[in-house]
Amino acid sequence: MTDDHSIALTRRAELDKLALADFQHAMIDSHDDQISILQFWRVLQKRRWLVVISLAGVVSLVTAISLNIPKRYDVSSLSRIQIE
Repeated sequence: MTDDHSIALTRRAELDKLALADFQHAMIDSHDDQISILQFWRVLQKRRWLVVISLAGVVSLVTAISLNIPKRYDVSSLSRIQIE
């Protein structure tokens, strides 16, 4: 049977093994890693059906919601108009 103190020490020792240097390779600092407009355009062309289907889905959803909400017109006037 282990006590809570020894479990905490074991976990602390495992965390101490991890160094910040192990995670620095994931950082992006150079200009070579940036995406160009041409690369972005190629990705959009490759995924064009996903873009079209997503756009059509959003437009359909917004249209369905706007047609189903009740229309509410509220008019008020502070003065009366007399037409002769």
